[in-house]
Amino acid sequence: GVLSEENMRAVRFNIYDVTLHSDAIHRGGGQIIPTTRRCLYACIL
Repeated sequence: GVLSEENMRAVRFNIYDVTLHSDAIHRGGGQIIPTTRRCLYACIL
């Protein structure tokens, strides 16, 4: 589950609005994915 940072299956999140940095160097997957994961885990809790 979320508390042990395990993978989640059969879960869907609808993202309606997102604001990204205008400079492409600051919006790579290495920065977006961990941040998104933390936000979505917080939503589950």
